[in-house]
Amino acid sequence: MLGKLSDIEVGKKWTKTLSEIEFAFNNLVHITTGESPSILLFGIPQRGKVHDPIAEFLINDVNCEKRNLKEIRDKASKKMIEKRNQVIAQANKKRKGAVVYKVDDYVMIKNYDNTVGISPKVIPQFKGPYQVTKVLRNNRYVIADIPGFQVTQKKYEGVWEPANMRLWRKNISPLNN
Repeated sequence: MLGKLSDIEVGKKWTKTLSEIEFAFNNLVHITTGESPSILLFGIPQRGKVHDPIAEFLINDVNCEKRNLKEIRDKASKKMIEKRNQVIAQANKKRKGAVVYKVDDYVMIKNYDNTVGISPKVIPQFKGPYQVTKVLRNNRYVIADIPGFQVTQKKYEGVWEPANMRLWRKNISPLNN
């Protein structure tokens, strides 16, 4: 707004337009609350330059009823909660729940191989099978090598989330290939 409203050639510096911009922001009605920040804070609209004396008279003299800030803020708070619930419901429509694995399930894990000289396009996306040895909280699982089928000298054991795991052939034992 500063860039659009200030023009050095015309003589409108940004320091002179700053008060107009502040007034606009403080009196703009927010779509969620249905009120402007100045009404939520003080209970009355902020005054700027008087362009319409009749409207100024009506605001000052006719609408002299006592302002109830608690009522205004409660109403805005309810609208904000409703809007938040709408946004959450909209986001959850397309969201898929995490796959739940059990102990002793066979899974594949995401292959994060960054070997120099090997293109990530040619390596498989997942490697495995591994076995779920423990179910942790917050959808986390301890994954380990299947006993007797270690690929490396050191036994692998790590914590993984379901987004980086896939079920390995519907729990067919690796012995029955």
